[in-house]
Amino acid sequence: MLSKEFSEIAASQIAKNRELIGLFLKDEFHGQFTVEGLLAAIKQNGITVPSAAVELDALNQLLAGDSLHKFFPMEALCEEAQYIIKKEENLNKYARIYLNRLILESVYPLKCPKKRDRSKNVT
Repeated sequence: MLSKEFSEIAASQIAKNRELIGLFLKDEFHGQFTVEGLLAAIKQNGITVPSAAVELDALNQLLAGDSLHKFFPMEALCEEAQYIIKKEENLNKYARIYLNRLILESVYPLKCPKKRDRSKNVT
């Protein structure tokens, strides 16, 4: 059985890794940003969201799936997303997660927290 200290360190490391690749973290959703609100906006655009026991996991599964850019006009996306899309055939799974996160941030600025707005202290 793992010690409590080791478990806490492992959990902290997992959270940092999730942050580095762009997955959503629970502590990002506060104020106007809610998981439910973002999911509702995504579904309203006709995007199928994977089913998961926890809604945050559904969002992260969506990020890890196929590129979301086909659902939106290029003009709606930030310059960085547009640039990455041009190189899409060479993306690994982590770059695809990052791209999908950028797309959601661009298209849903009032629903999706920005990765760059995260607190530097992930616990």
